[in-house]
Amino acid sequence: MDTWQEQATLIAEVLGEQERTASVVRDLEARIADVAARHPVPATPVPAEGPPPCSSRGSGAPARRPSRAGSA
Repeated sequence: MDTWQEQATLIAEVLGEQERTASVVRDLEARIADVAARHPVPATPVPAEGPPPCSSRGSGAPARRPSRAGSA
């Protein structure tokens, strides 16, 4: 599979927009590098937290239905 840069370049060739696309690709790559530098990947995985328990029931466990008299 081609990278997004290769796909953009191919489309630019078809449309005759090689120079403009090359500039856009460079700018986006620089922006991506800037964001990546500001948000490094942690060395160890950070555990994901589950949703907080439902405050109306406290434990977050599903509510139990009351049993009906005479049901089998």
